[in-house]
Amino acid sequence: MRLRIADPGGAGTGRGMRIAAALAVALLVGICAAVAPPQAGAPGRDFAALKRQMDQFDQRLQDALLKMFEARPFVILGEPKSTYLEGFGVVVHAELNLYPVAVLSPFTSKQALDNEIKLEQEQKPLRLKELRNRLREVLAEQGTALTQLPGEENVAIVIHLFNVRQQANIPGQIVAQARRQALLELKARGAAPEPAALARVVSLREF
Repeated sequence: MRLRIADPGGAGTGRGMRIAAALAVALLVGICAAVAPPQAGAPGRDFAALKRQMDQFDQRLQDALLKMFEARPFVILGEPKSTYLEGFGVVVHAELNLYPVAVLSPFTSKQALDNEIKLEQEQKPLRLKELRNRLREVLAEQGTALTQLPGEENVAIVIHLFNVRQQANIPGQIVAQARRQALLELKARGAAPEPAALARVVSLREF
């Protein structure tokens, strides 16, 4: 096979230059692709589907909170709202008043007011204990439904507690958190998890 060398002044020169330019552009694109930072969002992640699942999670949490104290005063001051943090997972936050004090009028006696405040101080720690248990259960029940969330990422619920009359045994917020893979493994066991098993998977922090 004989190679034909184009005449420097002929048409072959133009073709050769165009080919060389195309190769240079292709090489430059390849280099840029190699050094460019990764695009936000995991490949193949359906964020619209994740948002729908997060909305359902918000509703399930609200339903659970409303049912906790159906026969007793219990107020959701801020409805559950979730967000997704890349690399961490889903965080849901809400604000609660564990024990709303009865509406008092200017004619309320000091004795009635003192009794109401005493009830508040007694009831809040009891309701906080119930809230801790319920948050763990909600994460175990609903965290696995976030199928668009990678197993290595987390699901967290942050509850801000309304505490206008400060009580030392009532924190400002409580955070329940679990890795989704651990929740999946817990669910795979079949039976409803025991409190001790839940405590090993779902961590609680209060401050």
